[in-house]
Amino acid sequence: DLRILGKELREYGSSGIFGEDDEHDDIITSNIGDDTDDMIRRRREIMNRPSLILANKMDLFSEDGRKEELLFQLGEVAEEVGINCKPGDILGVSAGVTGEGLRGLSRRLREVVSKVD
Repeated sequence: DLRILGKELREYGSSGIFGEDDEHDDIITSNIGDDTDDMIRRRREIMNRPSLILANKMDLFSEDGRKEELLFQLGEVAEEVGINCKPGDILGVSAGVTGEGLRGLSRRLREVVSKVD
């Protein structure tokens, strides 16, 4: 299920600051104080970072439009869970078998890194 994947994407690198049902800042107001304020600030910072989403094993899909549909659905789930990701930042590759998409991934990574410098 792509929504489970979306929650995993949201949790990745978050140091556990999101709860299972956490979707909005007002959910964690039961703990009032500096720790909660810091948690909300960290959450906003993490969720506002630009993200690249990479789907591997794309060689397993036939050429009937399923690849494009999967990438589109990944984008919808990313938006639904609040991941800051543009449509061009959702990439499909076949890292091991055909190498499909690796040049595009490499190019996109160089673009992202050059913006950080």
